[in-house]
Amino acid sequence: MSFDNWEKVGGPGEHFHALGSKELVGISPGNVAVYHRNKNGAWNKIGGPIRQQQLAVAGKRVYGISPNVDHVYRWTGNGEAWEKVGENYRHLIGGGKHLFAIHSHTYVGDSPPLEGPHVSSPVMTIFFENC
Repeated sequence: MSFDNWEKVGGPGEHFHALGSKELVGISPGNVAVYHRNKNGAWNKIGGPIRQQQLAVAGKRVYGISPNVDHVYRWTGNGEAWEKVGENYRHLIGGGKHLFAIHSHTYVGDSPPLEGPHVSSPVMTIFFENC
């Protein structure tokens, strides 16, 4: 494969994800900040820090886990504003228009930590959100 016709669009960075046509999100080296590349090709800081490798895209939404793993946040699409959408999740998996979040503890009581569709097992609970 030749890279002769490729155009450099950024770097350095880690854990990049496509966000629609010609848009990207990625984590800076060392997980210090999250950046968004808009359709015009400009990179802008949208938040950070984020837990290593725990950035996910579902639909046009960006999600991340806080460094101390207590909260899941969703980027509002405005500057560096994020909103808390969950607690105590260890992994995020974005695919198409769905976000899957793996909760590593079983829950006690009638309700899981986040309301909504979920699948349970003795060691983990997986939730998903339609985006």
